[in-house]
Amino acid sequence: MEQAGCSNTGLLCEDLAAPDIDVPVPALAKRLEVLATAILGPTPLLRIGCAPKRLLAYRTITSLPKMATPELFLSDGTKLQVEVLGAGQQFVAYGAHPDTGRGYEWPSAGPDVVLHADLPVVAEAELNDFVIAAEVLLRKAGGLMKNEWAAIAQDAASGVAERSKPPTTTNMRKSPSGPRTGAAGASFFQAVNQTALDNLSTWVPRLFPRAKLQATGAFRVRSADLGRPDEEDLSLHPDGVQDFGPRKLMSPIDVVIEFGGAPTLQVAAFTLCEWLGCPPEDFGWRAAAGTKAQKTMPAGINFDKRTAEVRPNWAAFLERDEKGNAINNLANTMIALRGTEELHDCFAFDQMLRAPILTKPLPKGRAVGLPRLLRDDDVSQVQEWLQRHELRRVGKDTTHQAVEQRAEECTFHPVQNYLAALQWDRQPRLGTWLHTHLGVDRSSYSAGIGTMFLIAMVARVMAPGCKADYMLVLEGPQGARKSTVCEILADRWYSDSLPDIRNSGKDVSQHLNGKWLIEIGEMAALDRAEAAALKAFITRTEERYRPSYGRKEVIEPRQCVFIGTTNKTTYLRDETGSRRFWPVTVGKIDLDALARDRDQLLAEAVELFRHGKPWWPDSDFEAEHIKPEQEARYEADAWEQVIAEWLDDRDRVTLLDVAQGALGFITQKFGRADQNRISAALQRLNWVHAKRGKKGERFWERKP
Repeated sequence: MEQAGCSNTGLLCEDLAAPDIDVPVPALAKRLEVLATAILGPTPLLRIGCAPKRLLAYRTITSLPKMATPELFLSDGTKLQVEVLGAGQQFVAYGAHPDTGRGYEWPSAGPDVVLHADLPVVAEAELNDFVIAAEVLLRKAGGLMKNEWAAIAQDAASGVAERSKPPTTTNMRKSPSGPRTGAAGASFFQAVNQTALDNLSTWVPRLFPRAKLQATGAFRVRSADLGRPDEEDLSLHPDGVQDFGPRKLMSPIDVVIEFGGAPTLQVAAFTLCEWLGCPPEDFGWRAAAGTKAQKTMPAGINFDKRTAEVRPNWAAFLERDEKGNAINNLANTMIALRGTEELHDCFAFDQMLRAPILTKPLPKGRAVGLPRLLRDDDVSQVQEWLQRHELRRVGKDTTHQAVEQRAEECTFHPVQNYLAALQWDRQPRLGTWLHTHLGVDRSSYSAGIGTMFLIAMVARVMAPGCKADYMLVLEGPQGARKSTVCEILADRWYSDSLPDIRNSGKDVSQHLNGKWLIEIGEMAALDRAEAAALKAFITRTEERYRPSYGRKEVIEPRQCVFIGTTNKTTYLRDETGSRRFWPVTVGKIDLDALARDRDQLLAEAVELFRHGKPWWPDSDFEAEHIKPEQEARYEADAWEQVIAEWLDDRDRVTLLDVAQGALGFITQKFGRADQNRISAALQRLNWVHAKRGKKGERFWERKP
């Protein structure tokens, strides 16, 4: 777009989404901007109106509805709200702000310079995640709705002491580590609640196997998994729990009561103690004399399907026909798979591999190579066993359904479990691992990208589908053991055999399952079209395809990152896409030291991820450190020198001027490919788009 001559120029949000941070507190507004970047990715369009309030703009595939947090207020009456402008709405791009009278500012670049196609694409689910996380952050800062402030005022007027209220997530403070302690009573429950919030990954997956860990450190349980209508999710964040069905705040104890079936506060609290691995006494529990502590779980409630109790008399629970014969249906088959000693825990679903696996030998099977992917002959063995035990005519399709459902009940994520078990020794290594283990020259650049890459590696597993648009590239001679470095970092979740990303279709998407780090070898062999395809490929956040032999399309958030390897020193050709690559030249690689320190490197990365450390560069770091390294690897275009000499005494040109004046083109032979090639040369020579001329010409001018 161009700036119009009228007083205010606006943009319609038909194929745009604009998170509007209407927060007048500078530090909080900045934190919300960082939060938006973490969930939605960096965008070149950031607008400042009445500072510190700000607005970010993203591209959407289809028009999306408006979203917003509730109107919250600080104790002094300051209003806090985050809104995502959507279909039917607009925002001012240029003109004067009605409150300040000053013009709207675009610190990096405005919409008259940034092309619509250059904006990052966001989905509705990502925007919803941001709104949920933004409300948690606003509440953490002290924001409450008007009716909540009124309730507090009423309590104060009636003499209700704050410490006598039931523990809630709004009045808790973070503990540095370990369980909170206190006297029996309200402080005990508060200690359990806060420790549960501090250690969500320890217990949330047990109660909600399908819960998804977000980039903010929160777990999200989708409405479909709760049996609710759309947009009624449950968000469990280290700062609190928000139920978006009735739109209420909850404590972890409340969650166990409502969703786990615990009948009393004490049962729910004791259950959390068990899941957290600490006895109630560690939290300050002191039972009154002569009383018994209630059981952690009431009879008949099974919180962990993976350890469902074996029923020796499982056949007594089968549905039977009028003749007393067991009915060969799915329900009966599930009773057998859950209750029999022989089949009880033979199956699980690997969330990294996204496939069912066999975890222990089947009856008369061999304990070789377990765990492994489930095979058709495994299902045939199960079918045979069932036919010999009550379900005499159960079919193959029913058996397949039952085995897959039982595996889904026993979901686990091996990499998340591995990362959660790591204990960092508090010795910093991320800033120096490229130098210490790979022989890379020590610099701010290597320290920065080395840290960001390993955090991104953690983030992609802990928050599948998060933005991770950059790729480390290891340069070194053949035989330098660059591939072995990748294999050590990702262990059995490493791959160096990615199919052709341009011609292999769903084979590429299916190959990503079970992969944490994928090596893309011989970067120097990529032509310009392949480099452009690679740029588009590594920036995707999810895979959409119909699996082989599958009936429905699947959407799988990515859990992998990419490393490139090459033995060349100049190999970057796609000028716009090269910013996605972080090249480093390796020296003497110490594989033994890398294998020794890998767990500690990843443990530190986990710690930084949990504390919100970004895994992408800011614009200053990119300009000062990354861009010079990329330019050193650029294969210069033969036209560039000719164009540079011709531009010496010029300050404003069009592409046609350059084509005819510098290169001797005639208009009829000036095609799209030539335009792109000249544009790339101008960008590298530090020229930028200027305003259009009166006749619509698109000018370029020297960057100020």
